[in-house]
Amino acid sequence: MSADTASRPTRALLDLPAWVWGGQPAGLLEGARLDSRRSGASFSVRTIEQHLNRSRPELIEHDVVLTARGPGPGMNKLESLTDEIESAIHRSAVERYGHQLTREPTSMPDQIHLMQARLLVAPAATLGSECSAVLNALHAVTFSDNDFEHPFSRAEVHSVHRHGALLLRVSLPALLLRLERDPALARDDVARAQELQSSGRAIFASSSRLQDAVRLMDGYFAPLLGALSPAVWAFSAVRTHGLVMVTYGRPLGGTGNGGIPGDLLQTIPTTGAEVRDRDQVRPYEAFTEPSAPGAAIAWWTARLDELFGVLSDPVTFTSADGRFQPTAALQALLGVEQVFRRTTSALLSHHDTHARRAAALTTLDTLATLTGKNLEVLFDHDHATKTLTGLTQNVPTAAQEILLPAAHRSVTALAGIQDGFFMRDPDGAITIAGKPRRPSHAAALYLGMLRDATHGFSTVRGNAAQRAKNADLLAVHDGHIPHDVGLLAWLYLLELLDHPRRLREVLTRDTRR
Repeated sequence: MSADTASRPTRALLDLPAWVWGGQPAGLLEGARLDSRRSGASFSVRTIEQHLNRSRPELIEHDVVLTARGPGPGMNKLESLTDEIESAIHRSAVERYGHQLTREPTSMPDQIHLMQARLLVAPAATLGSECSAVLNALHAVTFSDNDFEHPFSRAEVHSVHRHGALLLRVSLPALLLRLERDPALARDDVARAQELQSSGRAIFASSSRLQDAVRLMDGYFAPLLGALSPAVWAFSAVRTHGLVMVTYGRPLGGTGNGGIPGDLLQTIPTTGAEVRDRDQVRPYEAFTEPSAPGAAIAWWTARLDELFGVLSDPVTFTSADGRFQPTAALQALLGVEQVFRRTTSALLSHHDTHARRAAALTTLDTLATLTGKNLEVLFDHDHATKTLTGLTQNVPTAAQEILLPAAHRSVTALAGIQDGFFMRDPDGAITIAGKPRRPSHAAALYLGMLRDATHGFSTVRGNAAQRAKNADLLAVHDGHIPHDVGLLAWLYLLELLDHPRRLREVLTRDTRR
């Protein structure tokens, strides 16, 4: 055991007033799956998975619901995707989408939207039968203009369930931040607590709308659904405790047929429009590995579960004296959700190079903090290649057909930036700020300059060295940026998911500084 490992905290101290959780603060911690014991006026906590030495926290679970062969183990668990506590959310969904069930679909996308609505508004008691109806409808689809009659014969239904303990864990930072800023609440002023609760206003809402994806899990699975953009391979319907995911069994073109815009907004010219035709998936061949969709969902869920095991663990965010730091925990949760949301934006901006690049570069800013690597490293082709090699070794073979194509495209595009350096030294190096640079390093510097330029190309003031470096970069490169460079966000999101222990080390180190 290294000295660093031996010095890591194993428990976290936090203070909860006696009025919390109906006068049972220990019950709140138990509901959050935290092992707790009194330590003076504080609670000393650690996660149940650490207490039981489990490899996974089991906060997010995946089940197979239906395949062409019949029901899977998840069929009997569908009722857990809805409960009475959150029935108001379900009623709101019925009011918003229920009217769609009466119309007849006019196109394939319209039919999928209708299927989503059916799965979204179905009561828990009939969700299983709705899943069967949707799957049967997909199996019956025929494409008369193709060589196959039943393109969705491999379609399946999967479910993802978020445990209630996860919500309680990620709510702790907001609770403690309010207590820090409201001394009356913190010193067990029950009258003050009752006054706030009767006001009807949110009490513990610190930045809650910036991390709303954790409740329904939709934002955390959106990048997975967009992994093959501009093709699609599955769709999801949101339930109050998770998602129902329906896979097609093959990738489908996600935009207009034959390069024809699928909606009127796409008739507005954008820089990435010329790649729309080229990136269509034609013909729509089934996955080489029939198990690819299920394997991708299973890998993603397991890694996301471990990721939240780190992010929701108070021990990850302890100060040198062992106290839980709620601000650090909240910032990490917000940063990770931002990575997932913006990676989705980068993936779906297949028609707009500038939108994809801006989303990716800001995502990589956050990923640099979460991975402990600077942007020059993340932008370097050699490092990106090494990262991709690691993913190829770690991601199950069946899942790679969905998870790795965009990662491969990003690394290829990163190499393509090097081709834009038309002014080179005789030995092939590129001189920048008086120093010869290898092409991959020069390309990393160029991307770094573009990242800074999201605020404008002339915003560097007072730093003569940086201005000189930027001037050289603008002079020696032709400015062509391959469209798929924006997929670097996807590459490094996969790496983040693949190494949750590394994330824990980075977050703990940063909190204890």
